Amino acid sequence: MSSLRIVTVPILPRGMVNSFIIVGERPVVVDSGVPGSAPKILAALAREGFAPRDASLILITHRHVDHIGSAAALKRATDAPVAVHALDAEWLSQGDGGPRPPTGWPGRLFDLTGFPGQRAEPCEPDLVIERDFALERYGVPGGVVLHTPGHTSGSVSALLPNGNVLAGDLVIGGVLIGGIVRLQHARKPPFEDDPITVRQSLIQLLDRGASRFYVGHGGPLTAAAVRKYIAREPRLAASGTVSTSAT
Repeated sequence: MSSLRIVTVPILPRGMVNSFIIVGERPVVVDSGVPGSAPKILAALAREGFAPRDASLILITHRHVDHIGSAAALKRATDAPVAVHALDAEWLSQGDGGPRPPTGWPGRLFDLTGFPGQRAEPCEPDLVIERDFALERYGVPGGVVLHTPGHTSGSVSALLPNGNVLAGDLVIGGVLIGGIVRLQHARKPPFEDDPITVRQSLIQLLDRGASRFYVGHGGPLTAAAVRKYIAREPRLAASGTVSTSAT
């Protein structure tokens, strides 16, 4: 358990877009970045001493293009299976990020750039997740992928036994679209489907022992920062209360 590590792969500068590698008995790639990100992720694998075909799995946390953008290219390079939740699988197979309701003016302005709406190369998933998905056979003993909807209907998070969790875009760190500055300050992403479901998913992760949140933009975030985020965000806190104490 103690040997499990998470390596952050910067896809865009200053934490604006992150992919990750879980380094265990075999490496698991989590999220594939925007289109054209495969060389950066393969280079990160090499820095950790892995050949492309050492990768055991490519896990997609959700359907947005900055997470599925290079899935097809990585699949070809590594021959690793691609896993995604059933509710986001169709979007991956079409190379389409799907609907992305803005949470405020940063999301609306970002949408005007055309960047969030770009298409990815279609990628047919090899593993369609419908229930808790154990990562032990992929070289991550005790790791589990949980369905954590809200950002998208098919969002998932990978929770490790040491309390580290790769939580996609349930919450982000930084400013505007995430990253840049204040990377450890938890805040809402520019897009999400359902804030109340996000709240339930974050509390599920906290209740299961998540202590450090690795996210697609900015971060990593402490459990205390996530609890404070839930409590201060009216969209999230409206459905109940949550302690702001650290876990």
